[in-house]
Amino acid sequence: MTSDFTHKKTSLLAELKILALRHNRDYYISMIPFIEKAGPEDIDLIEMYQMAIDEDRAKLIQSRKALGGVAQVQDILAL
Repeated sequence: MTSDFTHKKTSLLAELKILALRHNRDYYISMIPFIEKAGPEDIDLIEMYQMAIDEDRAKLIQSRKALGGVAQVQDILAL
């Protein structure tokens, strides 16, 4: 149980740090202290944050694709 929790916690912290660097820093950075202070009894919190991050990742990918589409249309119109 403890190693599973530690793995999930470490994985989530790594993802949060990457997202903080690439996207909305304040939002993701504000989550890091809660995760760092979490203990094995807070595994539900870790799993909930992980699910939220997974949903955010999908939205971020979609928004990046949408921005790429706008850039492609502008390039076509500029020709």
